Amino acid sequence: MLSLNIFETSIFIKPCENNQKIKEYLNSTIVPSYLNHQTKQQNDQNGLSNVYSDFFEGAIKSDQNLLAELYTPDIRSLMTHVGFKPDINWQIRPYFWYNITEQGGSQDTHCHITGPQSVTFCAIHYAEFDAQEHTSAYFTNPQEQIIRSTYPSEKNDLIPDYFKHLVKAPKIQSGDIVFFPPWLKHTVAKQTSTKRRITIAMNLSIFNDG
Repeated sequence: MLSLNIFETSIFIKPCENNQKIKEYLNSTIVPSYLNHQTKQQNDQNGLSNVYSDFFEGAIKSDQNLLAELYTPDIRSLMTHVGFKPDINWQIRPYFWYNITEQGGSQDTHCHITGPQSVTFCAIHYAEFDAQEHTSAYFTNPQEQIIRSTYPSEKNDLIPDYFKHLVKAPKIQSGDIVFFPPWLKHTVAKQTSTKRRITIAMNLSIFNDG
């Protein structure tokens, strides 16, 4: 019997072109502030994140203009890859934030659908990442709830593999960027390593004014 996946959920992985410059910015500006901060890892208001990020009170904010300049080659590369016409005056409105985790750091399952401005793509840049000690974000099959609702049994050992494997973590290396659609849910598992892990996340709004 032929098995064919007719609807794919694509993510896009590439090495960051200005990875070294971004690491220099992080190590010269963000990390010293992190090391001087009293509480370091913090929980968000809903208890869904245990990280150090510029979303939290007292944390230094990301330099939006600098990061926009440094990530432009990667964003343009993504747009070319997915077929944005180059002769159109596409407007790109990015927003960046960093996430620093040490042992115990995590982020619960979430997506980046938000308002009032729609997001076209999201990304995670693994700026400081050890593939031997850290894990990349886990992505959840967008049909997860539908698949779970069709389980033929309550006994897990009787359920065929077709119904399982609902989360996957792509294999990435330090310096890689993972682009993905904003509706794709993802999770950062609780970190077991004591080695610092730093990512820069981004929301990209791409639009044409006509």
